[in-house]
Amino acid sequence: MSGTTKVLVEQLSQISLEAHAGAAAAETLSRRLSVIGELAESAAQLAARTR
Repeated sequence: MSGTTKVLVEQLSQISLEAHAGAAAAETLSRRLSVIGELAESAAQLAARTR
């Protein structure tokens, strides 16, 4: 494998790792936002019933 190919493989491997880390972070944020949305909906329903 040439030096250029090795560098390319290293860079692509790093990009892959960063993409996986970003996807994991996005999944975590998505779950948190979903929970926040559910809590807000419950709070809105409770507020509507107490009026």
